Amino acid sequence: MISHTIEVPSSAIAGAAVQIDDLGPEKTVYFKGGADQVFLELSPDGSTWYRHPDLTFANTPPPRALKVDATHARAVRATGSGGTISMAVVGVEGGAIQGSPLTFARGPDGSAGATQPAMPIGMVSSPRHVTAVTLLPGGALTANATNFATLTLTAYSSAGTLRGTVATLTTETGSWTSLVPVNMPLGAVVALQQGDSLALSIAKAGTGVVVPLATFTVHLGA
Repeated sequence: MISHTIEVPSSAIAGAAVQIDDLGPEKTVYFKGGADQVFLELSPDGSTWYRHPDLTFANTPPPRALKVDATHARAVRATGSGGTISMAVVGVEGGAIQGSPLTFARGPDGSAGATQPAMPIGMVSSPRHVTAVTLLPGGALTANATNFATLTLTAYSSAGTLRGTVATLTTETGSWTSLVPVNMPLGAVVALQQGDSLALSIAKAGTGVVVPLATFTVHLGA
């Protein structure tokens, strides 16, 4: 077993990021609470962070253990200072293997100005975290600051209520090359709940652009 200690900051700031991708997917966070509110944040890449919904605690809760899947972790103190809070990530060496990805394909646009209303592409049967969204184009696309497309992946609750943006990408900059993966930057909603569904929409600006055939992959962690 390998253990990484997560520094808890002494004031209301984010602590140092700890790289934990040398551990397999069954990582466990052990933590003990103190007097001030502290959160655990996880990241799939060390730059995009999401707050773990089950690790918000204050007022000295008992030590707990929770399995997580990410490449980086850090502690964030919301308020105050002091307290006796400690965290550690423990796991077996083996590299970060994410959960089974959700993959779907979309055909090419019929014209440069054609838009795509929200197209349902899948549902999660248990709580998951989106760690990355990539697309693999089947053709080229030339970036243009005036005539471009905006691709948006959104999450909906099991009741059909819009929860927010999971990932979004514009073609204003960054041309696409056939069969070269393109990353879609993550949005504000990466923590999916049981029964959440995902949908892809495409809007156009100016005279638009033809979005080629592409396969999308939503990478999911625990």
